[in-house]
Amino acid sequence: MKGVIFDMGFWMSDFKKVVPHWINFRLRFYLLLLYLCFNNGALVAAEGRRPVYIIAHMVNSVYELDDFLARGANSIEIDLTFYSNGTVKNVYHGYPCDCYRVCDERENFARYLNHIRDIANPSHANFRESLTFLFLDLKLGDVARKDKYKAGEEIAKYLITHLWNKDLSDPDIEVLLSVPHTSDSETIRGVRDTFTKSNRATTMQKLGFDVSLNDDLNSIRKMYSRLGVTSNRWQGDGITNCLRLFRDDSRLRHAVRIRDSGSGFIEKVYDWTLDTTSLIRRSLRAGVDGIITNFPERVVSVLQEPEFRDKYRLATSDDNPFSRVHTPPFKSGVQLQSENAYVSSVREITVALMGYIWDFYKLRLKRPATLFPLLQELLSRTQPLLRRYSRVKELLRSGITR
Repeated sequence: MKGVIFDMGFWMSDFKKVVPHWINFRLRFYLLLLYLCFNNGALVAAEGRRPVYIIAHMVNSVYELDDFLARGANSIEIDLTFYSNGTVKNVYHGYPCDCYRVCDERENFARYLNHIRDIANPSHANFRESLTFLFLDLKLGDVARKDKYKAGEEIAKYLITHLWNKDLSDPDIEVLLSVPHTSDSETIRGVRDTFTKSNRATTMQKLGFDVSLNDDLNSIRKMYSRLGVTSNRWQGDGITNCLRLFRDDSRLRHAVRIRDSGSGFIEKVYDWTLDTTSLIRRSLRAGVDGIITNFPERVVSVLQEPEFRDKYRLATSDDNPFSRVHTPPFKSGVQLQSENAYVSSVREITVALMGYIWDFYKLRLKRPATLFPLLQELLSRTQPLLRRYSRVKELLRSGITR
């Protein structure tokens, strides 16, 4: 009996030694999992499927916003224009723009942000659960170089005042700021400095950055290094839908490789502007995180195809749009049929042209008040051409009479 008691005592003493080590091991294991999930944007996607963002292109009025969300978009891209001194003008693109789109919808930026704040707030009557983040395409071409920083300050003040105001309910939505070129880096600096000075460093975690117009990827890496931006970085590749068929995807795939290296300067990769299902499929095969499109319903349809439904899923508000996602490399077992893709593209372009007629009717003829700004812009653009034409005619006449 004494031997049994002695053995039990010995076992209990060993148990007391082992248990703390076992608990410590489990704790370290869970901490490691948390680290992998939240540090440096690394995240393993549920079920091994990559969450994808369908970014509705050029949604420059509140009037259009609900329509694009209803068609399957879970993100919204808007164009923000500026005066030459860096102050915000309005939400607007103007002509020229993508094929078969009405280009001149416009909105007051403060009003747009107020609306986004409302529909991104779960307690608001107009809450739209599908909206995950807002993509701001910053049109900085008219801004003087010395005022690029001021443009960044302006953007930050608008976001702090109208979207993430401390006195208002804080919406659960992120914002991606996309500058055209690395030469616009001072705008990013202006945004970050303004958030820091306003004691909104925590809110700044909801901001991401992108360089949109196909600059050299190494130059973009150096820009982020200079600015001290170490996370929340998207990288796009593409061109207007009018020319998208003629651009290859080599730069896009290079960006994906940098993202997947784990130590690169890219957390997310997107492709723009894709309106045909053949190009949407090509982009998904490359492994993108997002697609900018004028036809979100087409992306939704492609995602449901056998080739993609086990590899992609629609991103939700539970996903972090600035986290790097690790999934197995995409391997397609589907044989490509270029002839079918060509027929499909012709059909989709025809539908798009018919859609343009409907959009013009819906956005202009049903809203006659919006026709005046359109006519005014067309007139302002044609007047210089008419003046040049008149001048040429005068020169020709004077040459003939001599």
